[in-house]
Amino acid sequence: SVQWNNASKTVTLTRDGETITLVAGQKTAKIGNKEVKLEAASTLKQGRVMVPLRFIAESTGAYVLWNPKQRIVFVAKSSEELKKQ
Repeated sequence: SVQWNNASKTVTLTRDGETITLVAGQKTAKIGNKEVKLEAASTLKQGRVMVPLRFIAESTGAYVLWNPKQRIVFVAKSSEELKKQ
């Protein structure tokens, strides 16, 4: 689930009992109670929150692959064997 707190500009994602919290404009996030540094801050743009895709995907156990030639991002949950391929 995804929740937005407009007063604090905080987005909270909850999945399988794990919580990820990001505050718009900050380069840190929390996974549970652990603070994590981000390469890019989440931002507010035209009434929407833009969050770092790689951080969200990898913190939930998904695999991220960037194809620079086609400018396509693949995000998937997969086995270690599939990742090696």
